[in-house]
Amino acid sequence: MTQVRVALRAEGHIRAASAWWREHRPAAPQLFALEVADALDLLEVTPTIGVHYAHRRGRTICRLLLPRSRYHLYFTYDEAADVVEVRAVWQAM
Repeated sequence: MTQVRVALRAEGHIRAASAWWREHRPAAPQLFALEVADALDLLEVTPTIGVHYAHRRGRTICRLLLPRSRYHLYFTYDEAADVVEVRAVWQAM
């Protein structure tokens, strides 16, 4: 199974978005957190999922849409090491 890492920067994005979501979306306060957890689980078993977004420093950056919360997870996949690194989480809108 692929190892999934979350960069410190992305952890900060996740914490901030999760806090905002809990405060401003009372009908579904855990939706964002659950979508992130599901996306990380999906990346463990399907690391090549996602749309190619950019190519930087010799790496392909992909993004995966969290459909209900409308955020994108930006990640890279090192196939040789079988490691996905989530680099950022930003609103899709």
